[in-house]
Amino acid sequence: MNTIRCSWLLAKKDLRCYFRDRRALVVGFLVPIALVTVLGWVMSSMSGGPGAMPKPTLYVVDEAESESSRAFVERLRQSNSLSVLPKVDAKPLTRQEAEQKVADGDASHALVIPARFDINKNSSDADSLILYRDPGRAMEQQLIQLGLFQASMSLSDGTLWWQGVRKSLQETGLTDEEISKIQIPAETISQLIEDSLQARAKSEKKEPESSAQASSSSEDSGQQSEKKNGSNEFMGMFDFMTNSIPIDEKKIEPPSRPRRVTYQAAQSVAGMTVMSILFALTGCASVLLAEREKGTLRRLFAMSIPRHSILFGKMIFSIIIGMIQIAILFVYGEFMFQVGMFRDPITLGVLALSWVAAATSFGMLIAASARSSAQADGLAQVVILVMAMLGGCWFPLQLMELPMMLDLISKSMMTYWAMSGFQGMLWNQLDLSSSKIQIALAWQWTWVIFLMSLACFMFRRNYNRE
Repeated sequence: MNTIRCSWLLAKKDLRCYFRDRRALVVGFLVPIALVTVLGWVMSSMSGGPGAMPKPTLYVVDEAESESSRAFVERLRQSNSLSVLPKVDAKPLTRQEAEQKVADGDASHALVIPARFDINKNSSDADSLILYRDPGRAMEQQLIQLGLFQASMSLSDGTLWWQGVRKSLQETGLTDEEISKIQIPAETISQLIEDSLQARAKSEKKEPESSAQASSSSEDSGQQSEKKNGSNEFMGMFDFMTNSIPIDEKKIEPPSRPRRVTYQAAQSVAGMTVMSILFALTGCASVLLAEREKGTLRRLFAMSIPRHSILFGKMIFSIIIGMIQIAILFVYGEFMFQVGMFRDPITLGVLALSWVAAATSFGMLIAASARSSAQADGLAQVVILVMAMLGGCWFPLQLMELPMMLDLISKSMMTYWAMSGFQGMLWNQLDLSSSKIQIALAWQWTWVIFLMSLACFMFRRNYNRE
């Protein structure tokens, strides 16, 4: 009997045993679905506000290279709300390179400072800032706007705020003549505000504690009305920031991306699927250890079949289970979050098969190396959690500026390349012809070859003695 036929017969036997075990079915299918649901809701809710996230990255291209533009970039680097790239000692980007980074999904925002830009001029002679942005990354957009507003206000001559006021008044329908009647010199307004703040600070220092308590109670009574209007006021603040800065926004979004999809939803569905499949297929591979502990493996070795067919049979079994599980998770993720999962079935199928093969190879290595099921479970849980965290399954590494060493470590994880492939397809609308997808696939299959070769070696070493 040849190796391929033996492997297939053994895989069929394991499949029958697997589907008879109801507990295994519950753990293998319902637990991953629960993880996708919970994390998907959490990440989707986060996309509505600017809290609880790493600082977004803003790529800056300084075409002016003037003293004022360099001061503007330096002020952006000092902002607490964003991270500016490229770094001071790195090679500058061109406008085309910055735009391409946003188009490829490597950045959510890129700012171009044109040659004739002046923060204190609002005339036809002065060019506006150019901001390339991905409209689907709303959470980062608000923090970027805040950083730009802070930098602009700190470098302006005191009249920049009036540009925002003027544009806001124009949006309400007032004519230029009507606006000019209510315009007050910016220096006077700034001085009045400063005097008012100083007077208030002095009066607050003189207030007794009883007055402070009364103030606290009045604040509590007004919390409900503030919560009711807070969202509108918050959005109005960002509208004013946008109007204050002479900026020209250019949206860059793949035309076929579903309108409702968010970066966080795509991240949660892909991340939890990658991690769940890794756990599930490692459990499937542990059937090899269970058979050794029950004595079934000795009976198989006593038969006139190639010994490697046993290992390959478990691998075929794991791949079949993995493809069924990943298909269910993708269908469920698409139903719940509409992330455009089946926009490109061919690319999705190749990515899914590649990750299932990589996860199966990892599981086979654990099963071939461990001495017992308990040892395999403990080792697998630790390694999988580390790979999931460093590979970007829990949170998008694209939003973080990692130290060089940590960045190299994360890119050495096979989970990183699985996430890179799925996010490239889901969010950046890439297909198999894209170099980003091809690189992700190449790394995954490199891991498959390496891990399976090592698993075969460990199988010969630890199991052929049976």
